[in-house]
Amino acid sequence: MADTPPMANIKVEGDKVITTLSNGKVIIVAFAELPPAQKDVAGVHGLASFVRTAYSNSADVDEAATDIQSRIDALRAGTWLPNTRSSGGMKEPDDLARAVMEARGISFAVYTEKFLPWWFTNPDEAGHTRTQTTTTRDGETRVMGKAKALKELAAHPQVAPLLAKYASERARALRGTAGKSLDGFSAEQPSPASQEAA
Repeated sequence: MADTPPMANIKVEGDKVITTLSNGKVIIVAFAELPPAQKDVAGVHGLASFVRTAYSNSADVDEAATDIQSRIDALRAGTWLPNTRSSGGMKEPDDLARAVMEARGISFAVYTEKFLPWWFTNPDEAGHTRTQTTTTRDGETRVMGKAKALKELAAHPQVAPLLAKYASERARALRGTAGKSLDGFSAEQPSPASQEAA
């Protein structure tokens, strides 16, 4: 069966959702154009979509729970922004990307455009494919198992020591800026809750 192109391609630019149909017609809607009730509903559905995509590459239910909670925590903290890759700018390399780049002597562009696709599609030591590709009903391609493959990459003998080095460097940089020392803690001290009750 031949692959059929998707009927529509949707992208986000600023507060606009731009839909380009396979016949060339373009339909644009801006979030600001919506009345308040529709903004609320669209926002909730958008949030549901962000949660859904958080676990789309999870290998099992435990990993899905971790991935969902991490996404929600990052949204609440303001440290995760949806569609950061498609917003026009190049995403900053995370520690895993930095470690692979250092271990292989490659650029971030080579890491994202060549290394990661190679890693995801080549078999692991046991001969198993790291990821599976599937096509959604809207014609989008999804790669399943990416989170597990990235964890495997992080544990690689050429990568794991570099990740540990980065974590150690970050910990050294934070030393002295973390606030109150833990040195004064004693297990015999009463808890603040028991002191308030007294």
